[in-house]
Amino acid sequence: MLSRLYGVLLPFFVSFLIAYLLDPVVNFVQNKCKVKIRGLAVTIVLLVFIALLSLSVYLLIPAIGREVRSAAVGVEQYFANFDADKYFTPEQQDKIRKTLDGLNMESLLSYPEVHDAVKSLVPKVAGWITGGLSWLAKLVFEIDSDDFDYLQIHTGINRFCIKYNVAQKAEQAYSLVKEVLFTHMRELRPLTLRMTHAELAGVTSLDFMIEHIDHSPLNDAARESLRVQVKQLIEEPTTRGFRVKLLL
Repeated sequence: MLSRLYGVLLPFFVSFLIAYLLDPVVNFVQNKCKVKIRGLAVTIVLLVFIALLSLSVYLLIPAIGREVRSAAVGVEQYFANFDADKYFTPEQQDKIRKTLDGLNMESLLSYPEVHDAVKSLVPKVAGWITGGLSWLAKLVFEIDSDDFDYLQIHTGINRFCIKYNVAQKAEQAYSLVKEVLFTHMRELRPLTLRMTHAELAGVTSLDFMIEHIDHSPLNDAARESLRVQVKQLIEEPTTRGFRVKLLL
């Protein structure tokens, strides 16, 4: 069970960590280099990072291989001049000799194998970085009752849109959130409102997640009203309940 969770969670952890480290670089490129489109700044940083990573691997792997082989030769020379009779019994010497003979350093450091591993790793890292940078563009509100602070939501959406250079979508987002929360889903509490922006894809969305229901909360009139205002309306069940997603 733990091994399965490790395999599933590792990419999420690595991508989040790399994205966290690269986010200040993206902000620097966007602000100091006058790259107004954040998605373009992300792409530039991503390409430079992958190029540096690939160059580092290309330069370091052969050097590490040479040093390890040199160390192996040094160890062999040391043992050739080592008076084992002073420290080990004949039986112990035989076991050590068999163990060392079974180690094939050339096989362990085979360049084709190392290069194949690197080739498979770099795309994974790139995918983790891309995903991680996209996850950072997320705004979440937990709405537990009718007493929620709509002004806080309005302000949060405004700041979110400005930060990710989609200010032109702010008014549309306000209108949709107000319509859904106060009209189509007024009786549904608690629910989770999430606004996301996939920077590389340039897709902005509003998610309304309602727990403990297995059907859409929208009637036909609500669907028609929302469809004319968005690029796409998505209704789908989840493990927690049901989600209504609006692509702006």
